[in-house]
Amino acid sequence: MTRVNDGGSSQDNDGPSSLRGRDEADDYAAGLEADYEFEAQCVRARFNYLLRQLQRIRCRNILEVGCGLDLFIEKAMHSGVGFDQWVVVEPSSKLAQNARACAMTEPRLHVIEGYGQDPAVTMATRERGPFDVVLLSGILQDVDDPTELLRLSLAAASPGAHVLVTTPNALSFHRLLAVEMGLMPNPHSLSPRNLRFRQNVVFDPDSLRKLLEQGGLLDLHFEGYMFKPFTHAQMAKALELLPRGASEGLDLLGQKFPQYAAEIAYIGVKG
Repeated sequence: MTRVNDGGSSQDNDGPSSLRGRDEADDYAAGLEADYEFEAQCVRARFNYLLRQLQRIRCRNILEVGCGLDLFIEKAMHSGVGFDQWVVVEPSSKLAQNARACAMTEPRLHVIEGYGQDPAVTMATRERGPFDVVLLSGILQDVDDPTELLRLSLAAASPGAHVLVTTPNALSFHRLLAVEMGLMPNPHSLSPRNLRFRQNVVFDPDSLRKLLEQGGLLDLHFEGYMFKPFTHAQMAKALELLPRGASEGLDLLGQKFPQYAAEIAYIGVKG
C-alpha cells in the first residue's frame, strides 16, 4: 500500500507493485542516520553544488525526488533561491515526516510520500507539475530501475526544464586505491556499504552520461566535488586529525579533479 501525502490529501493504491516496501525505505533512512558522520560532509558538498546551479537559473516549480536526512530546501531558502513551488517525493515515512514538518511553516513546500514509480505517486506528482527544475540528487543509485525513475521524473517536467543529477563515483580515488590494494576486483564492484544500502549500481562519469543521454537530456555539463581517498568510516577518523577547513579543502580538490571525485554531477535540459 502506498500513501500519498501532498500536504493535505491521501490516496491508497492496493495494486501489485515490484517496488521496495515502505519498511525498506525506513530501514534505509535508519541506516543512513547511523552512518552519517562523513556522509554529512558529502551532503554539504552536494548541497553546495546544487546551490551553485540553482543560483544561476530561474526556478519556479521544483521537483525533488528523495529528500534525505537534511533538507536541501532549507539550505536553498537560506541562500536566497527563489521559487513558487517545491515538491518532494520521498518513500521513507521518517524522512517524509521531516519534510512535512518544514511544510508546516513553508506553504510552498508539498510532500508526496511514496516511491516515484508507484502509479498513485506518479499521478500526484504530475498534478503538481509541470516542473521547470528536477533534482535527482543522490537517488539514482538507490533504486532498482534508475532508467524508469528518470523517465517518470522527466515526464513531469516541461520541455527545456533543468535537470540536476548527482551520484557517488565509481572512479572515486578511494575505490581506485582499493583496487590497487587487492581489496576490490574493479572500481565498479559493490562495496559493503553498497550492499548494506541495496545499491545495485555504481556509476562512473561515462555510464551516468550515457543513462542521461538515453533518457533524453541535452546540453549536459559535468562536474565533481569532494575528494575522498578512504572509506566513509576512515574519512570520519581522518578528519578528526586534520585541521579545520580540511573538509572544505577536500570539496574544492574534488571540483578540481572531477573525474576522480567522490561524487559526480550533471546538469542538463529536457529535450
